[in-house]
Amino acid sequence: MDFPLQIATDGEQALDYLRGEGVFSDRAEHPLPALVFLDLKLPYVHGFEVLAWIRAQPALATLPVLVLTSSPEVRDRERALALGAKDYLVKPPTKEMILSAMKFMPAPTTTVQ
Repeated sequence: MDFPLQIATDGEQALDYLRGEGVFSDRAEHPLPALVFLDLKLPYVHGFEVLAWIRAQPALATLPVLVLTSSPEVRDRERALALGAKDYLVKPPTKEMILSAMKFMPAPTTTVQ
């Protein structure tokens, strides 16, 4: 099964993508994600701010967000989970970590015609 991959290079771009603003306004080309891997150490807007913003949006309330970061700090893990992250993964990701993260992907839907 193929999953389209979209990459935001900083926190501001991630928010623009999720809001569907600017260059990301075409939802056919830039659909809402089914799963987000979020780094904490993003330029411009910190990952915790992005996560807090996501959780404040009713339309994104069920969007699974997995923090993928270089920080092994317990306080960062606790804060991310308190803000609603589904999991906290420390870089570098392993194959097992990615496969485990796939359990947060929504089941594919089928259309009956």
